[in-house]
Amino acid sequence: LWKHKGISMLADVSGELVAGLAMIVFVSFVVIVFSIGLALLIGDWIGKSYYGFFIMGGFYSLAALIIYVRRVKWLKDPFSNMLIRKILK
Repeated sequence: LWKHKGISMLADVSGELVAGLAMIVFVSFVVIVFSIGLALLIGDWIGKSYYGFFIMGGFYSLAALIIYVRRVKWLKDPFSNMLIRKILK
């Protein structure tokens, strides 16, 4: 019974992780395409296309800094809680 329950928990957690990773990959591609388009649009407005890429790079650097500062509350704690919930279920 313990072996069956352990295998079931492992399958549930790994399935959740694979689905999450697939969603992250899909969303990443969408964000990349929109970022390139927005960078080109901003560059067209300003007059030099590479300025748009610098602005988008600055935006993503700022976003990465905010996520890094809040990583425990936004990433680590929810992921840990999800894993604990799945294991204890």
